[in-house]
Amino acid sequence: MQIAHISDLHFSKISLSPAQFFSKRWIGNFNCLLNRGDNFLKERAYSLIKLFKSLNIDYVIITGDATTTGSHSEYKQAKSYVDALTKEGFKVFIIPGNHDHYTKKNYREKTFYHYFPSPATPYPFNLKEHGVTACP
Repeated sequence: MQIAHISDLHFSKISLSPAQFFSKRWIGNFNCLLNRGDNFLKERAYSLIKLFKSLNIDYVIITGDATTTGSHSEYKQAKSYVDALTKEGFKVFIIPGNHDHYTKKNYREKTFYHYFPSPATPYPFNLKEHGVTACP
């Protein structure tokens, strides 16, 4: 069994909406514009797919921060990436990080789980409701 572990993909989409100023999202957008935008290019994440195939990876574990500010457009990018991994035959496991619950609204509405539902398991607990899961 070959396992790849990645984290902090930080898919981003700068928001121009004035609504961002009612949360801390503006801080994340500002930081992305000035400091971190070039550090997290989605092309780099996609280039891993070819590498993973060449290494015969079976499982990809993504441990948090798929998004930069938890916006829906960022989640759509992260979901597309996970779908691309799955399409190539990788079994993908993903858990949220602090940037995936970036705003109080993200945390309260559990936005992460709208895009990445907890996998079905035979156990009486799941990631969304209990913060822990297990897969056979």
